[in-house]
Amino acid sequence: MFDARSMALFKTFEDVFYIAPEQCNPQEIARCSSSALFLLNAGKVHSIYTMSPHYGKFADPKLGNYSFFERMIAGGSVGVLVFDTKTNSFCSIIVNSPTVDPVPDKPVESTVNGPTSVTNMPYSLVKMEIGESTSSGVSAFALMKHVSTGEYYLAQLLYTGSNAYPIVDFNLVPNEYLLPDADLIAAPASGDFVYFAKDNKVYTYIGASAEAEKQRLLLEFAPNEKVTYIKHFYYPNAPADYSYLAILTNVDSKWKLRIYTPKGVGELEPGIVAEYEGEGNGRYVMYRN
Repeated sequence: MFDARSMALFKTFEDVFYIAPEQCNPQEIARCSSSALFLLNAGKVHSIYTMSPHYGKFADPKLGNYSFFERMIAGGSVGVLVFDTKTNSFCSIIVNSPTVDPVPDKPVESTVNGPTSVTNMPYSLVKMEIGESTSSGVSAFALMKHVSTGEYYLAQLLYTGSNAYPIVDFNLVPNEYLLPDADLIAAPASGDFVYFAKDNKVYTYIGASAEAEKQRLLLEFAPNEKVTYIKHFYYPNAPADYSYLAILTNVDSKWKLRIYTPKGVGELEPGIVAEYEGEGNGRYVMYRN
């Protein structure tokens, strides 16, 4: 762990556990409000309840024979939504519970376009990225692949922090589109679409099944410039309604960060808001206010 202000080493991997796991492979850390902290390491989830002065380190992982996908969705004040790659199942984890809970099936009265069950699904998870937190919950998009047919589907998710069916929409990605071959995807602050990158190009893909023009080329950089990170930073309570799209690229051991203003459904305002560059290979962008 590093201090975000100075980037100085704050704690080592061993420092944050009562008993450190044998395998050191931290994949993601997620915070729920001010009540819980979750760490995904080597496919296992550890948690800390941060409202108690008696808990200052991660303990053993949640019980069960699981291997979780490298991304998780933190929602509400005490929970995360994870995907078990052994059973192709979405699961819910609560900070003060030692176990992993299955997610219930879709309610009978639901009109949502999605699988009846998110447990033991015939779909594997390829990519999953989180959008923004709203009063309704935390949005996310998941690119999934049917294990028998090889067809790809885009799932729109909403995690409320409760153990509820998480799929909002679920649509087939036709073969002629590039989304299944994307190097990375990114979720918008709102809307039924995703950003995705392939080599030096950034596209949008609209998930709504009725949309005629589903894929659009948004930006194209130099042929040897590779897109490595995309993030829509949206802070409605910040001064001037902070909403910017950050795109990070690498070329010849140098990184470039360009900031744009998104508008509408997968479009951008003309021009660049800001541009930065430096030595090395950039992989991540962090917003600091």
